[in-house]
Amino acid sequence: MFLHLFKMIWNRKRSNSLIIAEIAIAFIVIFAVAVLAIRNYNLYQIPLGYNYENMWRIQIMPTRGWNESKDEITLLQIINSVKQQPEVETLHLLENPTFRNWRSTRSVDIDGQAISYFRNTFDDNAAQTFGMTLNDGRWFEPQDSNQNYDPVLVNQEFVKRYFPNGKVIGKNIADLESEDSREKRIVGVFQSFRQFGELSAVVPYVFSRSDMQAPGKTLGIELKLSADLDPTFEQRVLEMLKALAPENNYSLTSWESQRDSQIRQSTIPLTTLATIAGFLIILVAMGFFAVLWQCVISRTHEIGLRRALGANAASIHKQIIGELMIVTFIGIAIAFIGLVQLPMLGVFQELDWPLFWVSLLTAMAFMLTLAALCGYYPGKIATRHSPSEALHYD
Repeated sequence: MFLHLFKMIWNRKRSNSLIIAEIAIAFIVIFAVAVLAIRNYNLYQIPLGYNYENMWRIQIMPTRGWNESKDEITLLQIINSVKQQPEVETLHLLENPTFRNWRSTRSVDIDGQAISYFRNTFDDNAAQTFGMTLNDGRWFEPQDSNQNYDPVLVNQEFVKRYFPNGKVIGKNIADLESEDSREKRIVGVFQSFRQFGELSAVVPYVFSRSDMQAPGKTLGIELKLSADLDPTFEQRVLEMLKALAPENNYSLTSWESQRDSQIRQSTIPLTTLATIAGFLIILVAMGFFAVLWQCVISRTHEIGLRRALGANAASIHKQIIGELMIVTFIGIAIAFIGLVQLPMLGVFQELDWPLFWVSLLTAMAFMLTLAALCGYYPGKIATRHSPSEALHYD
């Protein structure tokens, strides 16, 4: 039966070639949508590694260059003044903010192994306030001050990627060949800190320690506020900051609002591609329907002859849908030849084999369902004529 249907399709290859090309293009677009949707869904299920509720950030934006002596004194004044606000439960320093694409990276060579990671800094007790989870070792402590090494914290992905077979506590991850060869000693391993939000990839991440008493060039202050926040808090704090250091600009934003903005920005590519895919699906569905309708009309005599020879309506209906399914499979197979090269050649780092196969099966199921729906009604129309009417149909 399959061979017979394939021969019939081959005999009408000229009329089927256009619809096969449309199917291949549509399948590639649906595959891309499936990859983005499934990847984002999987990433969204991974915990952030910190809590964003009731967290706010004061961003200091100097209008001139940073003056080490003067601005550090000003920063300490700002910290002490903000701490006195009744709504502020705790205050911490964080160099690169959450839910923004402010990236600080570093690459080092350790024992012949190239190590790359994203880096950030925060002060003692910040991890506990943020709600981070410690897997091994300890957090930063006051006794880390005035040591002959710089303590660092690494995430579980860092350990998994670079030290999968051994203990990392106490290891030095400084680049010994650089001028700044001061030891960077791992003192703890935390589960995760997905700085860029739920839709970002899990990457190796390292925290260095900042000292609240000597903050250095830290332009971000994180606040843990009480749940019953005074509506005038934001305006009151900004006015206070402007009075302390009028030469700077300031912003006060909640982590939650920044998270919502980050999610909207991250879903723009998916929304755009989904819109394009929607229009393409409509065009392909119309092509399916029109080609199959024309095919059924042109084969009315053939269908009538088959009915006269004893074929029932159900078998003819199945034949028409089966032909369309085979045409769809051919289009999918052509697209598959090109798509399978992507994970094989590593064109996109995020597109691994599990994601590829799940997206491929999802796109295939969608296209086959679309083909079956488009072929159902024309196939039903083809079986409504009696054998005598079909043989005399013009």
